[in-house]
Amino acid sequence: MDTLIKKNNNTTKEMDKMTIELYTEGSYSGARKCYGFAYLIVLDGKEIYCDDGTQNNPRYQAQWNLAGKTAAVLQGLKWIKEHYPEAHVELHYSYEGVANWLEYKWAAKSILAQDYLSIYKKHYKGMITSYIQENKSSSSVHYHKVKRMASIV
Repeated sequence: MDTLIKKNNNTTKEMDKMTIELYTEGSYSGARKCYGFAYLIVLDGKEIYCDDGTQNNPRYQAQWNLAGKTAAVLQGLKWIKEHYPEAHVELHYSYEGVANWLEYKWAAKSILAQDYLSIYKKHYKGMITSYIQENKSSSSVHYHKVKRMASIV
């Protein structure tokens, strides 16, 4: 992995063409009053990294699982930027607002949407080059894995 990160003439050209798939999902637990997130990074068809967790920012409690879905995107982009800064990202998501806010198709009216868009513009703008919406009938093994990871018991 380190050889891909090094910036020399050969790897920079390779990385400019590199596309990383980012699978994301979120969930919410009313009993625990927290939201969960999970993301999975896929490069050349191979899972190279995944992470999940919970957060409970009171600003986003009213947004339930949407807070987890946006956290998953931002956490995944952060990891990609740290390890593959020149990569293009193909974002896989389930809730359409995750993409529509970033593409300015929807107005960011809620505090969550405003913060999400602001953080994206400040730190990750231009990283995402394509969007793919997934759902429970998706045949993607990666999406179903990240969905299970995001579940809060």
